[in-house]
Amino acid sequence: MKELQTFTDEKVDSNDLKIFLGNLGIEFTDQEKEKLLKTLPIDAAGKVYHNRLLKGVKSLNGGKVHVNNLDNTLKKLGLELTEEELAKLSKNLQVDANGMVGLKEVMDGVKATTDDNKVFKNRLLDGVKSLKGGKVNMNNLGTVLNNLGIKLADMELKDLAENMHVGVDEKIPLEIKVIPLENSTDGKHHRFYR
Repeated sequence: MKELQTFTDEKVDSNDLKIFLGNLGIEFTDQEKEKLLKTLPIDAAGKVYHNRLLKGVKSLNGGKVHVNNLDNTLKKLGLELTEEELAKLSKNLQVDANGMVGLKEVMDGVKATTDDNKVFKNRLLDGVKSLKGGKVNMNNLGTVLNNLGIKLADMELKDLAENMHVGVDEKIPLEIKVIPLENSTDGKHHRFYR
């Protein structure tokens, strides 16, 4: 359905590219505009689907955005960040003397906090961490913990597995508390509670 929508939305005249980009708050050089046009599937009437154009803009290694317009530009590109995510992104950007930042750098920063630019991994993981229920297959425990940002040594994972109540379905409750041991000299050893 996502790909189908790409072909069923309204079209933009390729001659209006400068206006379209301006409305997004993105500045391209003439060479970057030409490069973008070469990558787009433009029909015989000189038009391109709106979503295809947005996809091309997001993937092109060029263009600049004014840092003060960043939130608005991202929203127009279909990427809504929370205030915290936007602040974190803005903090790490290289802004030039004119207040501009490279679109590629912005998109790379957004990708670092998103999954396929749709589901924000950090939000998802925070939600999973706060769950008070659910179960994890014992065979996937290491992967699940790693994805939650909990890095365990093999011995720690083995210790955890041995001290957890595993049901007949080979699953354990997701609600696990991981506390670093105070006397750990390397800060890598943990105690596990359920």
